[in-house]
Amino acid sequence: MVSMNGWIISSCFSAKGVSSQSYITRNPSFLLYDYEKVVKPVISLYEQIGVDRKDLIPLFISRPTILTRTNLTEEKIQYINRIGLSAESKLYKYLVAIVGISRMETILEKVANLEKFGVSKHDVMRLIRRSPMVLTLSTDKVQRNMTFMVGTMKLPAEVTLEHPYLLYCNC
Repeated sequence: MVSMNGWIISSCFSAKGVSSQSYITRNPSFLLYDYEKVVKPVISLYEQIGVDRKDLIPLFISRPTILTRTNLTEEKIQYINRIGLSAESKLYKYLVAIVGISRMETILEKVANLEKFGVSKHDVMRLIRRSPMVLTLSTDKVQRNMTFMVGTMKLPAEVTLEHPYLLYCNC
């Protein structure tokens, strides 16, 4: 089993500039995954939705739980399409991975949290297109930062649309 998965990660996931050893070092449990039942279906799913195979290793390194937690339902795929990020975009793979491992209820809570501050649903989608990693922030973190920017700094809520990094700050 170990040699089979070692071969699989070397050949199937071959990516320029990224060694299979770096992935296994970050996620040694990969060697225990059943290739036919776990690895192959997830790879196939990401390829079907438009993520290139060459992008999978860096994606798996950044989010080791992707192989075991990905659940791309029809509702999630429709949501990804509604966001409007092109499959050719460099950020697309991150959006797909984040939505794939998150619960839909959690994603909708995070969107609703931003809408509480007067940001329209359309503008939230635009923010996610610019910075999909905003979906990884906790609702508490976003709420604290938005409260600081809107309440203390007296900035309009829309400032986060042009400067998404403000949501990542430790204010």
